[in-house]
Amino acid sequence: MSASSGKLEPLKLFKVFRSILERRLGGTLTVRRGPVVKQARLAFGQVLAAASNRPEESLARALVDEGLISSTERVEIDAARRADRRSFEAHVRERGLVAEGRLEGIERRISRTVLLECFGWPDGTFEFAVAQVRTNPEKRPIDTVELLLEAAAAHLPTPICERFLNTFSGQQLGATEWMQTYAEVYDRLFPPPNLRGMLQSPLPVAAVASLPGDKPRNLREGAALVLSGLGALSRLEGARGPAARQATRSGPQRPATASGPQPRAGGSRASGGRRRAERSVPPRPASVAPHPTRSEPPSARPPVRSSSDSADRPVRVRASRGPGAARPERASGSKRPMRRSGARRAAPAEKKPIPSKVQANLDRAVALAPELEQRTHYELLEIEQGADEKAIRLAFRRMARDFHVDRFARYGLDKETLAAVQKVFVAANKAHEVLSSADKRKEYDIGLEMKAGGAKVAAGGGPQLDQVFKAEKLIKDATVLIGRGQPDAALERLETAGQSLPDDPVYKAARAFAEHLLAQGQGGSQVVLGRTREALEEICAELDNREEPFLYLGRIYRTLDEPEKAIRAFERALKINPHYAEAGSELRHVQRKIEQSKSSGLAGLFGRRKK
Repeated sequence: MSASSGKLEPLKLFKVFRSILERRLGGTLTVRRGPVVKQARLAFGQVLAAASNRPEESLARALVDEGLISSTERVEIDAARRADRRSFEAHVRERGLVAEGRLEGIERRISRTVLLECFGWPDGTFEFAVAQVRTNPEKRPIDTVELLLEAAAAHLPTPICERFLNTFSGQQLGATEWMQTYAEVYDRLFPPPNLRGMLQSPLPVAAVASLPGDKPRNLREGAALVLSGLGALSRLEGARGPAARQATRSGPQRPATASGPQPRAGGSRASGGRRRAERSVPPRPASVAPHPTRSEPPSARPPVRSSSDSADRPVRVRASRGPGAARPERASGSKRPMRRSGARRAAPAEKKPIPSKVQANLDRAVALAPELEQRTHYELLEIEQGADEKAIRLAFRRMARDFHVDRFARYGLDKETLAAVQKVFVAANKAHEVLSSADKRKEYDIGLEMKAGGAKVAAGGGPQLDQVFKAEKLIKDATVLIGRGQPDAALERLETAGQSLPDDPVYKAARAFAEHLLAQGQGGSQVVLGRTREALEEICAELDNREEPFLYLGRIYRTLDEPEKAIRAFERALKINPHYAEAGSELRHVQRKIEQSKSSGLAGLFGRRKK
């Protein structure tokens, strides 16, 4: 197909991506809903990049919000981009403003955000144009299966999942070989216990909704397995109704369960044996086609029952455990006794001896389980409270490796021990979820400080914890608005935040800087500008543990043509927080301006000639 288009409806975009993935197509997918237009470039069924016409979903906005480039640098790049018609990304790379690895990570995150929202659109249109797309072998594309799993976990409503699974109520769900490949991704999106651990044997689709636990999550998991291709659908064992018999006789009309012509019940023994041999390695159902970049072993495919086993009277003959006098020809020609005997041999799984390292982890889990409520997230992961993101990630991976429930299934442990292991793993997953998010970690740290200090924030009729969190969020939003050049909107949020945190130094500094920007934009007098500058200087003179006030003071020095003072302020902010990217970006900008003025024979930021 060269191009295709249509209207969006529930689950439609999932099917579009699956179709592109199965055919390993390349081209441009355009999705529209009202004034919003989003595009994705794909190659071999994998997403290379995605973009949107929304300004808040642009690379420039993300780099400014994260402090990797300054607002001044963004304006300069926009002017250069309009002049030479190159992309914003190309200019950022050319100037070396952001490290290559970090820039690629931000681009991937923006592409995911742009696409994930589309899966939740209730209406709209799509259009896919097939074309050859140039790829960069050094860039890793976004895995389409991971994208579908993440979209299902975040954007599938419960009623749609239930209606979708009801269409397969007469079938059973089994895991494909790709489940092991994407096990880590699946467990991150659906923390254990989940359906992945229950698919050791096929699970009836109709039973998904009634499984223990949260029903909406069970339905969402079942739909995610089918839509992403990690779950294989096959006819339910023992389904012997008229519809099943008709489907068995129809043969070629059911490509989802068998391929090739079906033998008739009265056919010859030779032809029946030959056709049964042709079907000994059945194909995967069409509804869950395999990943296009990998081959599929026969062991991962769901079994298909031959029509000679299910045509006339299978139930009573199959249930009989006698010597088989009713149908002696089945005893020699049918494969059913072999399957049953094989199942009996695999049933009594012998308990494997537990290695010493695994036993040490079990003992540790049993000891940890009763103490989880008394341990902090840092104590559970065995890291310092000031640990960085890398240390948190490595600590969680170590815990997940030691206490993942699937590692102990082969040893036949008792329920109490397995419950302790699962409890520790769930607690470690929660700790990682909180500490890996900047906002959640900040709120958690504030709660720890209040608990250690006897709730000193709420004492004496002060603000409650939720009000403190709300004020902190307002201050953070105000700093973002200041960076975007919207001081009036920032002042509105700061007014509300000041009611709960009137003595917070970041609040005072942000307010003074917002007033300075507002007065400067409206042509304010030097008296007002000097007053805001003095207020920031006083705050910084009494402060040595918060970096934001020094950033604001350095920006004021920069606008007042005092580069040396600006450099000292930015360096002070970086001394407090070496990872403060926004201060580092401003420092590089001022230093570059000074070098340019010296090399061109000019003095000062405004280009006054040297005497």
